[in-house]
Amino acid sequence: MLRAWHEVDNALDAWAAQQRQHDELQMSFEQNKQALHAAERGYQQGAADYLSVLTAQLNVLASQTRLSASTTDATLTVVNLYKSLGGGWDPEGGQ
Repeated sequence: MLRAWHEVDNALDAWAAQQRQHDELQMSFEQNKQALHAAERGYQQGAADYLSVLTAQLNVLASQTRLSASTTDATLTVVNLYKSLGGGWDPEGGQ
């Protein structure tokens, strides 16, 4: 019984940590999108070179990739939490 409680506690801690990380990655992604728009405006106005735009695009894509991976990790964390609570997991949708 105590072991099961620890598994649930660990799964809840992992879920909370994953949610915090996901929120931070979401914020980073939004900031990188804003930086891309600023770089594009700077390029269009002649105030920046195209390398700035390419670098900003790279940053957006990298943060989007990290955010997508975080979404996958969050889903797996919920599955582990569900399992630790005694639920089964059937990928076909049945119990």
